[in-house]
Amino acid sequence: WEIQDEQGNERTLASSNYPAPQEQDFTWSGHENEAKTSNYFGQILNPSITKIEVETSKNSFEEALIIDTGEARFYLVQSDGALFLPLHIRAFSTSGELIYSTVK
Repeated sequence: WEIQDEQGNERTLASSNYPAPQEQDFTWSGHENEAKTSNYFGQILNPSITKIEVETSKNSFEEALIIDTGEARFYLVQSDGALFLPLHIRAFSTSGELIYSTVK
């Protein structure tokens, strides 16, 4: 993953093994940079998932940008502030059904 900041500077956000294990609905990771900007990202493996939300502060969720390469789908949320832990990600179907949540 290559990413640009507001000034156009590029850096590698992360790399991952591809293809990801198929027994998962999605993969996830988070990264906080020195400017206290957080990135939450991963690969969507379950074809029923059409929406991802990430908790970026207490009880506040942001909808992820979904990137479809034609061969794989990924998601990304960029948020101002420190990485919010524990990481809570929710995945939904087109009908709005909760398919998966990292918090049970």
